[in-house]
Amino acid sequence: DFETSHLQIDNVTSDTVGSRYIVAEIAGWDIRGFDAANQEQIRFGFLDDDSGTGGSRVAAQVQIARVSDSPTDGLALEGNAIGASSVNIPGTAPLALVRTSPFTMVLEFNKLSDTYEVFYKDDSNPSQSLGMGTIAPDRNGNSLRFVVNNNFGSDFSESFTIDRVALTDSNPLTDLLTLEVDRSSGEVKLINTSGSTLSGITGYTIDSAVGSVDNGQLLPFTGTLNAGQEVVLSSVGGAWVQNPSEDWQAALSLSGGGTRSVNVDFIGNTGERFDVGDLNFDGELTVDDWTIFIAGAEANLSALSTALAYQSGDLDGDGINSIGDFGLFEVAFDAANGGGAFAAMLASVPEPSSLLLGGLACLALVDGRKFRSRCR
Repeated sequence: DFETSHLQIDNVTSDTVGSRYIVAEIAGWDIRGFDAANQEQIRFGFLDDDSGTGGSRVAAQVQIARVSDSPTDGLALEGNAIGASSVNIPGTAPLALVRTSPFTMVLEFNKLSDTYEVFYKDDSNPSQSLGMGTIAPDRNGNSLRFVVNNNFGSDFSESFTIDRVALTDSNPLTDLLTLEVDRSSGEVKLINTSGSTLSGITGYTIDSAVGSVDNGQLLPFTGTLNAGQEVVLSSVGGAWVQNPSEDWQAALSLSGGGTRSVNVDFIGNTGERFDVGDLNFDGELTVDDWTIFIAGAEANLSALSTALAYQSGDLDGDGINSIGDFGLFEVAFDAANGGGAFAAMLASVPEPSSLLLGGLACLALVDGRKFRSRCR
């Protein structure tokens, strides 16, 4: 059921400068046999395994798979990741069951920011971004794997024809549009990095599952975007609601009803996403972040977006700054500053004004092992 084709690579870790890309150039396919319980999948991915003989510990992957239980429905291009704190790409791109023209898909893998992104080019059409997801912090890219599985090949005329698979350190799709978001300043710019002029733009959309887009801070844009042109859509401190999730999805609306997806590129903070617990977004976890966290303790934040609630200490996204978030902050603080740093920090600051928060602090100090077990 699994094609055990693996390729050993120089490990992609948090010390790796820049991104690595799996590029799959496909001549076409013909998906025929159907089994509702074992629907076809063709996958290319980065594995955390470093045995030299294979493995199955997926860090991030791109795949073409059936989209439903009907034999007449088509396929979809998808991106997903596995492991704690990983996030799948929410969008998909529909594909036909039979294809006879070229199709290229690219999987970008960046461990410095713990993000991955899927791009694709449909024949001679402009390149598109499927979207961005999050890699589990404890999973690296130590090898590559190609998999065909489930019902694939049950009909001997079923095929998937690959011209080339490559690992590169640059994206070969050079006709992408870019939305640049500065993590630190909040500035948002639309940049025409496609190499050609794009006209007939009637507007744009930016979406975020965690609500990290302040649409009221976005400036309108229509008309023509010349090659190399940069347009500021939101100035410093604008539309980007700072948080560790970088899940923006962007697209331009075109005259005639068409759309063009945009590659979202986060910059700043030395190329890294903000760590969980960095509530003042200065790139460090310090007593200043604790001050922000404790100010929101036990607050009901359910009326806020996930991103705004995070800024008040809701680290687990459940709508309240609670004992569970306290445990997450402690773990994050020690991970950033060394074992015992959180306890030392608590001992050096004035006692919390709230008896409840004082009790939480004592619980963490006296029986930290039991507390952390509960909070996880």
